[in-house]
Amino acid sequence: MNNNSNHKRLYKTLSPEEREEIMIGLRQRESIRAISKRLGRNQSVISREIKMNSTEDGRYQAFWAHKLTRRCWTDEDIAKLEYRLNTRPRKRFGFLSPFEMLCVALTP
Repeated sequence: MNNNSNHKRLYKTLSPEEREEIMIGLRQRESIRAISKRLGRNQSVISREIKMNSTEDGRYQAFWAHKLTRRCWTDEDIAKLEYRLNTRPRKRFGFLSPFEMLCVALTP
């Protein structure tokens, strides 16, 4: 299994500085629209970031948000996920897994 560090993301993750700006904006009671405009990001990105990384009492902490998003995926974790995705039955394949479909297609 290859390491995903070479994989190019289709999106740009929030930097620690951007998370800091979100925290400051929230403390100054700025709207999500104003924060997103200032950062040049979509409102949904800012809203999702706040929702996903706020504490139970609704406080957003930039340091913890950044730390939570830097999860380390081991090769074993990726292999487990890959296995689950490739062995899950799919409706479009007549409830066969992709692996089973491949076996059917390769059978003479």
